[in-house]
Amino acid sequence: MTPGQVARKVLGPLFPMAGRAYRSFGVDLAKVARSIPRLPENAHLLDIGGGDGDLLNYILELNPTARVTMIDLAAGIGAWVRPELREHVEVLPQTSIADYVKLGRPAPDAILLSDVVHHVPVDARDEFFRDLAGLFRSNPPILIVKEVAPGSIRAKILFWMDRYVSGDRNVRFLSPDELEQLVGKSLSVGGVESTDLLQHNPPNYALVFSIEV
Repeated sequence: MTPGQVARKVLGPLFPMAGRAYRSFGVDLAKVARSIPRLPENAHLLDIGGGDGDLLNYILELNPTARVTMIDLAAGIGAWVRPELREHVEVLPQTSIADYVKLGRPAPDAILLSDVVHHVPVDARDEFFRDLAGLFRSNPPILIVKEVAPGSIRAKILFWMDRYVSGDRNVRFLSPDELEQLVGKSLSVGGVESTDLLQHNPPNYALVFSIEV
């Protein structure tokens, strides 16, 4: 059992408060939400690997008409989405990208990967994005990827926290250039824009990819 799992078990209902305080050292979710593009009216956002869903609280404040589908390999997801926002959020636990593709649903307007890629083992990242390519059919959505740039002292502390507190021994951060190259291997990228997140909340950054078919 990892230290994070022990804390979740011991703290019980107090864990969300402690978890948010712990997370705030690494990232300001309000700044993440403000940095990404505003969604069209009634847009559908697919949040892949959204975990507890806390980021969606900030995204839905800024995009109140949006609908969100969360998928994650974990059994318990979306627990931190605020009650008044839950009618906007469909939760599909224990669902992989390949599982979601098989559902045959219309393509979303945007796809979000927030702090997901650095948890995918390096030798599995190409396969991860090949699976993701199945979501990009006609009228492809934009792809929003939030990640952590390596190299700084803060990034090294965050790496240690992910590896030894959260217990992910596969964690490896990647630079914006590495991320752009990784996405370009499996998807036809029409354009990529860097948001202002790195300036306002380093070492966090977000890239927005326009995908072609």
